[in-house]
Amino acid sequence: MTYHVRFSARSKGVINYLFPIDDQIDIWLNEHSLLPIKILANIREGKFKKQSETYINHESGYAVTNGDTIEILNDIHSPYSLFYFFRGQEVSKMEGQTIETIQGKKITPLEIKIEENINETVPAGTYDCYKVSPSRKDKKQFKNKATMSILFSDDDNRYPKLRSG
Repeated sequence: MTYHVRFSARSKGVINYLFPIDDQIDIWLNEHSLLPIKILANIREGKFKKQSETYINHESGYAVTNGDTIEILNDIHSPYSLFYFFRGQEVSKMEGQTIETIQGKKITPLEIKIEENINETVPAGTYDCYKVSPSRKDKKQFKNKATMSILFSDDDNRYPKLRSG
């Protein structure tokens, strides 16, 4: 059995006329490991358009993206599946671990940095959180020089809150 998750982003209003965005990423996660087994991406940003279809066979150590086979050595994640993966982990014990992500034909190893005792206020209240900040092991920057961190509530639910910059 699998879980199906859909991420979408669409521009609205004036921005839609200047630079229309209509992205949709569908992932299917293994119900036990929360590792992705299928990823469909349909990206439309301005004049840029890209579609990809990836099937991942973790047990056999390969992924097939748009018909091309890629060898994978470890359990591999989609950048989008990390939200779900971290919720099932003891985040405080992941400091310094390496996680690989796959996006299209590109595999990126990430080093995980953890900060504890972060107070975060949201409309539902104030929560003690863990801050998970992945960084590329090759020291290159993420697309558009972005940084990213995800806050997870320090309780049994581990509710996520995305931060990017």
